[in-house]
Amino acid sequence: GPLGTIGAPGTTVVLTVEPPMWQQRSFFLPLTGLAIFALTLVGLLISRQRRYHRELVEREERFTKVFQSSPLAASMTDLESGRFLDVNAALVRLSGYSREELIGKTSEDLSLVPGLDRPAIVAALNANGSVHDLEMAARNKAGDRLDVVVYLEVIELARRRAVLMQMADVTERRRLEAQLLQAQ
Repeated sequence: GPLGTIGAPGTTVVLTVEPPMWQQRSFFLPLTGLAIFALTLVGLLISRQRRYHRELVEREERFTKVFQSSPLAASMTDLESGRFLDVNAALVRLSGYSREELIGKTSEDLSLVPGLDRPAIVAALNANGSVHDLEMAARNKAGDRLDVVVYLEVIELARRRAVLMQMADVTERRRLEAQLLQAQ
């Protein structure tokens, strides 16, 4: 039906009604180009994210292999609490504790380092990010004294600050040095 009357009676008025913009063919051409651009951009971002994720997984795998196969006793502990998050086989052998006995505990809980001044070490780590060549006396599960040299480094682990610890057992070296001094 008629849309209504416009103008004076007896005059002819022609009204042209255009379809809405989204129904016009010319509207779809720029939208299609924009959609292709957006999809291409999303594809590139997804590809970049997948590559980044793959590289991150590969780095984590390499770190895990190095950490686990290190001849030095090593652990990762939570900086704040001092609880073991992960330990390697060399630390299990040196300490005499199983991995399960170590994870979730602190060195204080297990009396691994009697007299450890943890607050001073944490302060040094917070100030410098690392502590190297820290000589100390430790004890294994059997109660044997171990002379060790410790290397500590603050790392980011699962979005929290942690400490990567590597420990060299120098007990035999110290014993031989003492024998050498006595022989002189």
